[in-house]
Amino acid sequence: MKQHLSKINFVSLVTVLIFFSSALYVFSQDSVLKPKPLPISDVIVDPVYDKLFIPQERGFLGADGGASVLLGPDRVLWIFGDTILGTLRDGQRKGMLIRNSIAIQKLSKDGPGSITYYWDLTDRIPGAFFHPDSFFEPYWYWPGTGVTINGKTYLFLSKVGEGKGIGGLSFKGLGCTLFIIKNPNESPDKWDITKVDLIKSNNHFNINTASIVEGDFVYLLGHYDGPNDNPLERVAILCRIPIEKLDSAHPGDSIQYWSKGGQWLPTRNNLAPLFQPGTTESSLYYDSVHKRYITAVIRPFSPDYYIFTAEKLTGPWSEPQKIYNIPDLQRNKLYHAYAGRLHPMLPCKPNELVLSYVVNTTDFWSMFSALDIYYPRFIRIRFETP
Repeated sequence: MKQHLSKINFVSLVTVLIFFSSALYVFSQDSVLKPKPLPISDVIVDPVYDKLFIPQERGFLGADGGASVLLGPDRVLWIFGDTILGTLRDGQRKGMLIRNSIAIQKLSKDGPGSITYYWDLTDRIPGAFFHPDSFFEPYWYWPGTGVTINGKTYLFLSKVGEGKGIGGLSFKGLGCTLFIIKNPNESPDKWDITKVDLIKSNNHFNINTASIVEGDFVYLLGHYDGPNDNPLERVAILCRIPIEKLDSAHPGDSIQYWSKGGQWLPTRNNLAPLFQPGTTESSLYYDSVHKRYITAVIRPFSPDYYIFTAEKLTGPWSEPQKIYNIPDLQRNKLYHAYAGRLHPMLPCKPNELVLSYVVNTTDFWSMFSALDIYYPRFIRIRFETP
């Protein structure tokens, strides 16, 4: 009898040990899967850059987007989406809307430096800087992301056409187009640009949310709404293109997608989700101090501004870490925020990072009288020293 009880106790002990071992394994895996939040001391309205793109008296009156691409040591390209051009009169924006525009920022050590805006002026008629081969084509280009490699700048822009939505949502995603600027250090009106369509897409999938260069590849963060095309299920996805293939005739044929099972595959049939929610506009940055990749996400129609972090691009990525509550949305129920982006090339103190966002309104015409919205606004994160 005692021997029998000893066997039972032994089996029980083994069972308990296995249970706790499994629990410890799950706990350790959970710790690996969800990196801890970065230590942040505070987040403030940026004292240097927040007025960088306020409406001019004449010329640039506001835009969304605000993607930044470093062209050289002291030159930054800014890419805007729908842009209002004209004059300010009686507290109103008076002018016209073009589909995109750009600005070149000449950086300085002690301030934002100088900004020069550019758009197309063929036949002296203002138009989008990045435009189709024919002005009568039924599509246009919106901001995406970009990188500069070996003296060339590669821009991954969204190709967009007319859709069936309501108001500002009446557009249809058509794909991602690669614009190659062969001489980015020249004035934009002298740029030698070629372009090629990378992929076809729709409103529920694209690959140009953010970009970063690592080793022999350009890595592109994208978004995917799942098999049911549900924006509420939107996740971030990852792909990459060999740098040596960017100048080829068909660079899209060389895209590799990060897939379930931890593989790089040439098709997007089995995409691995990185984190949720995904977004259509953001940036990627590697913080060498904290040894983390950082990206930004604004939850749609919410004032919540998040960052996600990871030690590797393929993950595991952290849970969303809320950094800011966008105050503008509390003033007007028709306001919404988007285009959360990082700008690590903007000079600031060590252990700080500059981010931007755009506030818009679902009441299209009120956008012309609300001069405190519809241009990139800037905040600054101050991280604690690790």
